[in-house]
Amino acid sequence: MRRLSAHYIFPVDSPPIKNGIVEVDNDGTILNIIDTQGERKETANTEFYNGILIPGFINTHCHLELSYLKGKITPQQGLAKFIEELKNVRTGESPNIIAAKADFFDKLMWQNGIVAVGDISNDTVSFPIKKKSKIYYHSFLEFFGLSTQNAEQIYTTTKKKLQTIRLFNLNGNLTPHAPYSIAPALFNKFKQDRHSPDEIISIHFQETESENTYFKNQTGSLAKLFKRWKMTYPHEASYSSSTDYILPYLPPDLNTIFVHNTFATGKDILKIKATIKNPFFCLCPNANLYIENRLPDISLLQKSEIPITIGTDSLASNSSLSILEEMKTLHQNFPEIDLNEIIKWATLNSAKALKIDNYFGSISKGKKSGINLVENLDLINLRLLPKTIVRKLV
Repeated sequence: MRRLSAHYIFPVDSPPIKNGIVEVDNDGTILNIIDTQGERKETANTEFYNGILIPGFINTHCHLELSYLKGKITPQQGLAKFIEELKNVRTGESPNIIAAKADFFDKLMWQNGIVAVGDISNDTVSFPIKKKSKIYYHSFLEFFGLSTQNAEQIYTTTKKKLQTIRLFNLNGNLTPHAPYSIAPALFNKFKQDRHSPDEIISIHFQETESENTYFKNQTGSLAKLFKRWKMTYPHEASYSSSTDYILPYLPPDLNTIFVHNTFATGKDILKIKATIKNPFFCLCPNANLYIENRLPDISLLQKSEIPITIGTDSLASNSSLSILEEMKTLHQNFPEIDLNEIIKWATLNSAKALKIDNYFGSISKGKKSGINLVENLDLINLRLLPKTIVRKLV
């Protein structure tokens, strides 16, 4: 058994404990949390650290299979240009290189204190890596396509990946990619399919303003890109926003993670709350800055009372797969946000979104949530600093 202590323990499901102690079994199970009433007790076999102890991070939105694209796409050109460059650079790399990069960054995420990941999979290359990983993965198998004629084939092909993922004994399900990338005929296949209560929806959402103009009047950078690619606009009606298009197709009772939300409005939020029983907003701030050079209206999202989670997106749109770096960006740009709140977004809320909060997300008796030491922060004002680092203890 280990006894761990620090200036503060952030259990997340309860207030921070000054100079508290956590007792952990050899297999990582949390046995006890001791409130010392703020006194530092130099007891035998207690490891005391300078910093704060928090649960293991949970990355709600990642694309592990795109790790080989780090540094290959020009930043801050907007989503349409990003998609165009992504299409061009994804071809030509060998499966061995793709797998090796994914394996390397899987291990690096673990070292950086990440214990669980909601991961987008458009290929099966990452499945063997996830099978042997120390990280818990929930794989989202995306379907997308604007061809009405090929809707049946696209959906059937994506469903076949479910058979493969089950051979690896991994958790996962089908999910829609983004509003602008799915024809109504394809979305209907998903809507009419039989859905298990264990499924989770993860959809890229309001990542660019042109997502809305695409649905309103077929204008904007996304519409121009699809026109250049000779992809016919497949929607018969016009919509006030992409929100109006997607909500009728989403199963209302499933956990639904709306990813990015950079251009989400109050009207979008009201419609989501009226339609989806268990919605979540996932923030990927460093990817938002990389692609659109803009951050979501965090105050608006907070006021909605829809739980907020944190993801990294991919190394095609980020310099690292570090949840701590995402938290630092949020704290730097939104200094009014309480540290305990940001930690909750990166741990317990994310665990609830992925339906793993029985095991992860808080420093609670019986959980194997992992324990991270966050060092080099402002311990007086409890703020993250540019030099703040994380060290995995359990």
